[in-house]
Amino acid sequence: MMACEHLAQLRLPASAIALPTRGARITSAQSKAPTEARPHPSNGTWLHALPAYCEVKGEIDPVDRTAPVIQFQLNVPTAWNGRAMHIGGGGLNGNIPANLAVVAASGSPVSAAMPPDAPYPLTRGYALFGGDSGHQGPAGEWALNDEAWLNFAHAGLKKTRDAAVAVLTHLHGQRPRTTYFMGTSQGGREALE
Repeated sequence: MMACEHLAQLRLPASAIALPTRGARITSAQSKAPTEARPHPSNGTWLHALPAYCEVKGEIDPVDRTAPVIQFQLNVPTAWNGRAMHIGGGGLNGNIPANLAVVAASGSPVSAAMPPDAPYPLTRGYALFGGDSGHQGPAGEWALNDEAWLNFAHAGLKKTRDAAVAVLTHLHGQRPRTTYFMGTSQGGREALE
């Protein structure tokens, strides 16, 4: 098993990702300490305790050098159960899903997918990952680029999944036994891809 911080030097070859890319690289890898259960600072909902985990951020390089990179994040609990969960995006995406460690605050589309007292998937041992679908921010210039548009439409999901599986394999020496997908709204559309 590789130490979390050593992943910061990892580069994934294009062959690690089934769809065309120029490969991927890890931009940061940090060990996160466990946290106690506590009230949410802004809305009063209850945040469950979180286990120790490795937070990995990376970028997948497009073939077209004028297309934006796909930014992704993978959170792997120290006591990984061998399973992974891909978290879908929202709206037009453009950012990494905010709930890769916790379920989003009450009132957001993702919180509707899980009961408020359900333990977080990360706490149950699942590795969680997601990406920005190949662009940053709302609709704009990226939509005029063919590769960026395909990444948003569907290809970014597969590329993000392949990169996350490759990182998990480096970290734990094995691929996930099972991978699930969770999402509502835009993430629900992505689940159909």
